[in-house]
Amino acid sequence: MRKIALLLFAAALPMLGSSAAAFAYPINPPAIDISNDAPQPGSNVTLSVNAFCPGTTVTFTVNGNVVGTAVADDSGHASLVIVAPAVVGVYVVVATSPPECGLTATSQLSISPVPSTVPLPVTGSDSSFPLQIGLVALAAGVGMVSVATVRRRKPASAA
Repeated sequence: MRKIALLLFAAALPMLGSSAAAFAYPINPPAIDISNDAPQPGSNVTLSVNAFCPGTTVTFTVNGNVVGTAVADDSGHASLVIVAPAVVGVYVVVATSPPECGLTATSQLSISPVPSTVPLPVTGSDSSFPLQIGLVALAAGVGMVSVATVRRRKPASAA
């Protein structure tokens, strides 16, 4: 009986389980952060990336043209200040690291038109002039009613 119990215990021991294997938490995917959501042509824009390999050189391109490089710090953050393109439109921004790191991040940069400083044309009329005419007419009417009331109350003179 002891042998059977010992065999059953030995057979059940692997089924009791063990602790789960330790896995590294997944890192956040690299992303580009653009400092201004809708910059105007020629304004300064800061491009920042996160989760790149520390110490690697990150190359930034806008529509395929290299605009600069930055070195990722110990936390994998790199940033670069660029001048926004002169033409209004949507541009593709790509940040790439060297092959040994092998990371790429992509975003879009929307350049907004410069707001117009020309005032809007005046349409319609100025409503204060008709209001002034109405007030003058009202005052004249009040004056005439007052004169009529005073004349009515005045006793008729003997002739």
